[in-house]
Amino acid sequence: MEIFIIVSLGIVGGYIAKKIRVPAGAMLGAIFIMIAYNYFFKEVKLPNNFRVLVQILTGTYIGSRIRKEDVKGFRYIVKPAFTVLLAMGVLNFIMIIFMVKFTDMDFVTAAFATSPGGLSDITIIAYDFGADVAKITILQLIRLLSVIIIIPTIVEVLLKKFDNDLIKEEKIRKDIKKEEKNSDIFKIILTFIIAIIGGVLGYKLNIPAGPMTFSMVVTAIYNITFKGVYFPIKIKDLAQVLAGVLIGTRVTVNDIFQLKTIGVPVFIVVIGFILMNIILGILIYKTSNFNLATSFFSASPGGMSNISIIAEDFGADTPKVTLIQLTRLIGVVAFYPIIVMVAIKLLNLN
Repeated sequence: MEIFIIVSLGIVGGYIAKKIRVPAGAMLGAIFIMIAYNYFFKEVKLPNNFRVLVQILTGTYIGSRIRKEDVKGFRYIVKPAFTVLLAMGVLNFIMIIFMVKFTDMDFVTAAFATSPGGLSDITIIAYDFGADVAKITILQLIRLLSVIIIIPTIVEVLLKKFDNDLIKEEKIRKDIKKEEKNSDIFKIILTFIIAIIGGVLGYKLNIPAGPMTFSMVVTAIYNITFKGVYFPIKIKDLAQVLAGVLIGTRVTVNDIFQLKTIGVPVFIVVIGFILMNIILGILIYKTSNFNLATSFFSASPGGMSNISIIAEDFGADTPKVTLIQLTRLIGVVAFYPIIVMVAIKLLNLN
């Protein structure tokens, strides 16, 4: 019963935010209403399979948008993907220096607190290094929230001034409505059966973002081969709401109170990651054939599923954004612990 109430509140928050035209409103509305619920009533503990559901929905949506022409264009993401990884590494190192210099945080905690990886993955890895996991969790949440809240607004302003991607967005919406008229319930059911099989497999394999990645891949393969999948736009909005519920319920009352004691680290994380996103977004835009929205969301150090599910609302090329985000996530999870370990030995921090 509680989960039904929580999701209903998230839907209300998302609906209101969309109505008043908040960028990424479905997600942000749900986030803020969950934070308020946690603060004024009681902290919500969602079941683990709720996260899996959100990832499968997101993966299904992205996979349903991938077509043959997208696959042919994937070779164009190699350079931007490596640009993101290398540039993020440099900018992340600068943030670590600021964190160690201007706060009482040790090197290892600062390294994981400013890591542009997945929140849960980074927190688990940080625990093995003996870092302050509480601070890392809070600052990683701040990273996630600040990017999701601020970047869509920045992108919307830039699009109105310098790009015609908003025209593309309107075309996308018209194409989706046209597809909806030609859709049928069989296609929808088949799409979700295929996606759930892939998502469960990804979950069982226990790899980073496995449910999302595998549901996306199997849906895309089926779509490319048979052109028989369909994902209704209203379910996409629901996926954004559920993602917002998942993020918002992670912000506890204790997290809110701790913000008073870690003001400087919070400031460094917010400013650092927003600047990182802007610098990388401009860099990708100038060195690739990506449009403005695709460049900024590809460079976003936010959650992969969250960024991917809102990117198309701004006229971004969602498959490209998702693949670059996946490259970032895998790269950070695979190589970041090794880099931190090497740094510890070189700096004699043992």
